Amino acid sequence: MGEDRLLALCGGCAPLAAESKHLGLQFASVGPWKFRVVTLDSQGPLRLLGDTPESATALDGAPIEAPPPEAPPASKDASISSSKKGISAFFVHGLCGRAGQFQHQLHYLAQRGVRCIAPDLPGHGLSTFSKGAPGAPGAPGVPGAPRAWGPLGPPPAVCPLEDTEAIIKATFDSLAGTRSKEEKPQGPQGPPGPQKPQGAPWGAVLVGHSSGCELVLELYRQLVAEGRGGEVKGICLIGGDAREGVKLDLGFCWLLLQLPRLLLQLLRWLLSLPSQRLLYGRETRKENPQLIQHEKLINAENPLNSILPILNWFKRGERRKEFLKAAAAYRDSSSRPPVLLLYGEEDSVCAAYPAAAAVSRALGAAPISSTPLPGPSYLRLPYTACAVETPGGASSSSTACSSSSSSSSLHASPELWGKQGALTVAVVGRAGHSVMLEQPLEVNRILWDFVRQQLNEDPNAK
Repeated sequence: MGEDRLLALCGGCAPLAAESKHLGLQFASVGPWKFRVVTLDSQGPLRLLGDTPESATALDGAPIEAPPPEAPPASKDASISSSKKGISAFFVHGLCGRAGQFQHQLHYLAQRGVRCIAPDLPGHGLSTFSKGAPGAPGAPGVPGAPRAWGPLGPPPAVCPLEDTEAIIKATFDSLAGTRSKEEKPQGPQGPPGPQKPQGAPWGAVLVGHSSGCELVLELYRQLVAEGRGGEVKGICLIGGDAREGVKLDLGFCWLLLQLPRLLLQLLRWLLSLPSQRLLYGRETRKENPQLIQHEKLINAENPLNSILPILNWFKRGERRKEFLKAAAAYRDSSSRPPVLLLYGEEDSVCAAYPAAAAVSRALGAAPISSTPLPGPSYLRLPYTACAVETPGGASSSSTACSSSSSSSSLHASPELWGKQGALTVAVVGRAGHSVMLEQPLEVNRILWDFVRQQLNEDPNAK
């Protein structure tokens, strides 16, 4: 795709275009919603779907086959052997996020043989209407017209929660490759190429960030209800929280949407200043202003008429109710996949230690200390702190972890990472709520250690 076309699809946002160039551009649809999906393997972006919103591929849960990944390039870290079973990593972003917020983790895991899938949910990232396109507000001849894509007509102004959940489920069913041939319904096929070995379905690790944590737990709940809970080999929740939040009535969202666009943009800019303290750690704000500026420019592309009403989900504790409902399915499941809770130590959106304690309770794990050291549940390293809660209720932390060789530091007893019902907590220093962007090298290593354990790989392999 040409640079001009890419920049146009990104609404003229240069940082978003640069990010998308390396993640690929492809679009899918579920009902009236059209959205961008990132899929990567060891060879780079996969082309499984339509490459423009107008040619978006309809997803109905039928799997779309792709060529099996070739052997990943040589790396000093271990990778998944082509002779072993494959695994997918399925990422879901939170409010005002996008697939590209996981760009470092997507590339890192893909280079090690993991199939990575990450949708831009409606109203986020590239799942917004391009400026100046037919049907877009301000487009020639249709001033103020609702956002719409293709022949399906205008979708609702805001994607309802149930539609978002349906989009995530259809994307997972179609692209994660977790079902065997005989279990798969007939459906659209991707580009021709070699098929995965029959009778060898993949497993998947679900990764959610912020409010995306509720969405991946809800996906797991739906899979359990279908008798497919075994397809999920692990769950990673980044910045997840199950505590009772501040109950805000955000009914003023409707009033805000009546303000002139220029005034709204000014208000958005003013709110972005205090939000930096919520989303980023002190070191990031001081040493990496370019990251903050790029994120600010990209988030400005998220339409306010989508973002503001979503905030109503947080009022009267509705977000917590959804989290607890989905967590109950995990707690009551007879076969619980291991869980990794990952936080930035300076997270001002959800304080790491109290949030980890609340999530562990919601998931039915043994109690975890809600305070950092000297509590026995946490091993404090220069950059990380971890605990493992095993199904029997015993807490274990490794005293033999070494921070001098970060590539081999597992931060906890390796044999515990892959156990059913095990819960591991990792707290990354010098980072806030956007920990995967602020400290990508550390998050990459922790996430890869977790994924590798689900394949029963040798944790000491280089």
